[in-house]
Amino acid sequence: MQAQPAQLIHPRSESGSDLFIDYYWNLLGEALQRTEARYGPTRVIQTPDLMNHKRAMEELARGRIDIYVRAYIPPSYADQLKLVPFPLDKGLIGHRLLLIHRDMQARLRQVKTLEDLKAFSIVQGAYWIDADILEAAGLRVVRSTSYLGMFDMIANRNVDLFSRGANEILAEYRDHSARLPGLVMDEALGLVFPMSFYFIVANTAAGHQIRRRVLEGLEAMVTDGSFERSYQLLKRKSLEGVPVQGRTVIRLANPFYDKPDYMVGRRGMWDQAVFR
Repeated sequence: MQAQPAQLIHPRSESGSDLFIDYYWNLLGEALQRTEARYGPTRVIQTPDLMNHKRAMEELARGRIDIYVRAYIPPSYADQLKLVPFPLDKGLIGHRLLLIHRDMQARLRQVKTLEDLKAFSIVQGAYWIDADILEAAGLRVVRSTSYLGMFDMIANRNVDLFSRGANEILAEYRDHSARLPGLVMDEALGLVFPMSFYFIVANTAAGHQIRRRVLEGLEAMVTDGSFERSYQLLKRKSLEGVPVQGRTVIRLANPFYDKPDYMVGRRGMWDQAVFR
């Protein structure tokens, strides 16, 4: 009788389109396939209940789930969680476009510098690294614990801007624009800062084994070209019909990626051509 495959449990995310979220878990599946001969078969399972970032990290630290995907490990979890050092989306999520109310567009066409942008309020998730990056740049950030509520805040003119990753915005706009007719995608600006999603695991013996295996599988995908093909497909589908050229691009620093595991300096692993 064939042994049952081991299981890797990951949380169901409260936010993000299927395209956005499925990309990462499909990469995980391929990485596990590449390493099956050495480590054995493994089945990836999603939890039935939704989890925000805070809950997912708590569940991961407690051993109730096995792997998660996030852009950053906060200092409060630095001893409990471990990053897999591989930028999964080549920084595409750090190329930011804006959801706005249609009446905001004329004002945004006048924005040319970071100082100009400081006149606007930007809503972000309360526990997102995006919020910390924008605040570190001196921007006025409004933090929200409700993912869906942030779209309503834009449509109701409670805040000015909702910054979204280039691999998030199109699907989210399609999901919410019908019920929120004032919601539009800004056509004038692009924000750029170093940010990617990474797999994270528990800082335990079992977590370290998962980390080694996943990294081996991802590096094998780099070698055979399948990782780049997957990324280019994500990029093309994410930005289909979205004008990205000719925008005013404002570049921000990310002071939170100062550790080697974020691999900011790894050549070929960060897309520099999104807004060109």
